[in-house]
Amino acid sequence: SSLLLANNPDVIQCFKTTRHDTCYETMRKIKEHMNQNEIFARSGIHLHTKDYKSLVRLFDDLIPGGDNLVSFRQSLKIAGTTQKPVQGIEVGRYGMLERAIVPVFEDNQYLGTIETVIFPERYQPFFKNRGIDFYILMKNEFLDISSKAGFSADQILKHYTLINQKVNPFRFLDDYEFNGTGYFKHGNRLILYTPIIDLNGVEIGHYLLLWEEPLSAMCNQNCGNVNVLLPQ
Repeated sequence: SSLLLANNPDVIQCFKTTRHDTCYETMRKIKEHMNQNEIFARSGIHLHTKDYKSLVRLFDDLIPGGDNLVSFRQSLKIAGTTQKPVQGIEVGRYGMLERAIVPVFEDNQYLGTIETVIFPERYQPFFKNRGIDFYILMKNEFLDISSKAGFSADQILKHYTLINQKVNPFRFLDDYEFNGTGYFKHGNRLILYTPIIDLNGVEIGHYLLLWEEPLSAMCNQNCGNVNVLLPQ
């Protein structure tokens, strides 16, 4: 979607005028058409000027743009310097998101970048339908960057913030710091964890999968090499 939008004449015009109000309306209409496809319905769009300032956040119309992103959005500097697409996970104002960033040009002149973001709650239905609880934990050292995410006190643990669900079941993990990939048992549930590495190679949190023991027994029989992670 970022690659396609970067070549859209209306999007290019936004970068030429850099007017937040008209660009927001242009992008809103484009996104309405995109929402008819489930693949794009849960994504957000963000336009950035070539000097790394926000032009339009389509997922928040209350911010007029113009805020400087250069201090914490390394991906934008990479895309601007190399003038090539960048894809990966990075922490921003709205938390830890998956991002695809593409430079925008007109007549070989670099205008800025356009970004498609995927919000972390997108994947919950996939796991829920399989009897698995999926949680994403962000290290608390990045909370200051995520100033617009609106995390509640219940989502914040001692070392991590639960970013993809509002109800926090992890009080028993309050003092726990995850290291690498592994698993442990709590009551009748198994907890599998693995680190999240951002596009700069920095560990910014952990993914957690939780499920009841009957699922682990089924997996030991049918999931191939996965059973090496589970108790026998």
